[in-house]
Amino acid sequence: MLATAGRRTWTRALCKVAPIEATTYLVLVIGTVARIGFGGPNLSPILGPIHGAIFLCYFACAIEAKAENDWDLRRTVSILFAAVIPLGGFFVAERLIR
Repeated sequence: MLATAGRRTWTRALCKVAPIEATTYLVLVIGTVARIGFGGPNLSPILGPIHGAIFLCYFACAIEAKAENDWDLRRTVSILFAAVIPLGGFFVAERLIR
């Protein structure tokens, strides 16, 4: 595990990154639908790498939060799976805040 400054540092980071990841994913999906369905501009070359970088941050935070909180495999996989569902990151952040 990477060095942390305090308890549950990675869990807090995951709570902050999850909604950002969900938002970028939703914008990417909307941009793709607009391009394919309505002939809009191709924003994927711009939005794709942005979302990809944020997704990697989400993934890293989830793995580190697993180690930090001793989560079981089922919880970790469900948190990682939420990232492939549009708006799933919002549900992850809400559940972790509780």
